[in-house]
Amino acid sequence: HKTLRERMAKTKETYCWQCHAKMNPLGLGFENFDHFGRWRDAELGKPVDATAVVDRVGDRSIEGAYGNSIEMIRKLAASDRARQVFVRFAFRYWMGRDENLGDAK
Repeated sequence: HKTLRERMAKTKETYCWQCHAKMNPLGLGFENFDHFGRWRDAELGKPVDATAVVDRVGDRSIEGAYGNSIEMIRKLAASDRARQVFVRFAFRYWMGRDENLGDAK
């Protein structure tokens, strides 16, 4: 009978927070999307809290607090750094290996 954000409060315990400190501030910003990827404004009759924080990514232009996922997505989509990271990980996935100097060209 709790919203996702209320259930995720459990992850603030010391044992869990070691990893969740890196995931929750960003990930909870996508709470407007349900587990099927559908948009929602409310969960269990309560308004969805989709506030998020992007930090420690090495690009001050995208770091900061966001009021909702759409605001965050638009900022990330305009970021050269985010595009570079996406391309790098897509390359690694499709090639099945990390990039090397021979791939630079």
